[in-house]
Amino acid sequence: MNLAGLPWFGPRPAARRVSSRTPSTARRTLEGNERRRAAPAARAGARSAATAPASTTPASRALTRPAAPPARDVLQRLRHQPDYAILIAVVALTAIGILMVYSSSALKAYIQQDDTLAIVGPQILWAGVGLIALAVTMRLDYRLLRLVSLPGYLTAIVLLVLVFVPTFNRVVGGSARWIVVGPLPAVHPAEVAKLALIIYLAHWLSSRGPLVKSFRSGTIPFLVIALPLIGLVFLEPDLGTTVVI
Repeated sequence: MNLAGLPWFGPRPAARRVSSRTPSTARRTLEGNERRRAAPAARAGARSAATAPASTTPASRALTRPAAPPARDVLQRLRHQPDYAILIAVVALTAIGILMVYSSSALKAYIQQDDTLAIVGPQILWAGVGLIALAVTMRLDYRLLRLVSLPGYLTAIVLLVLVFVPTFNRVVGGSARWIVVGPLPAVHPAEVAKLALIIYLAHWLSSRGPLVKSFRSGTIPFLVIALPLIGLVFLEPDLGTTVVI
């Protein structure tokens, strides 16, 4: 009796086909099917990453430059503590210089003017003015000196030239080193020239960069800048200031 033909038993299931493929072939087929199923998801992810804003992707966040701090923060960050070794050396040399002037001029000033501070007094006054200027300059941004580097250099040359004009100069010991204009205090242009040359050369060296290493772009322009001031100071004549410069 054929039970498979009865309705409550249902049809007989088809016989399972035995695959003739080897295990390696089956594994490759399975991997290919998995890659084909994963390809649409990968393409969709790439499209969403490409269309997403740059700030939302991790790579863009890593490459995005941080926002620049305010200008006030930059200037405060550039400030630093003063070099106390140089500060102490400047104050000590100023004090020693005033003491030496006083010790060598006190008797002469007392005999001539009945005042031992008659000669050293102006030195003390200018030393106080210099200390005030030092304190003010320490609070300023040093980059502002670039604005006065060229005007200061040209002013120093003009003052050194005026030393040779008899109307303005004062000859002491056969050397014209001072300028006197009316009731104004006498000015020593060589001192102005030293400061102006330092500021201008600092600006020039920072702007030239690596070019200062060569003879043509570094040494020759340096001599062209420094020699006019050195030559004018030497012609006063003032050999000591010339050597210092």
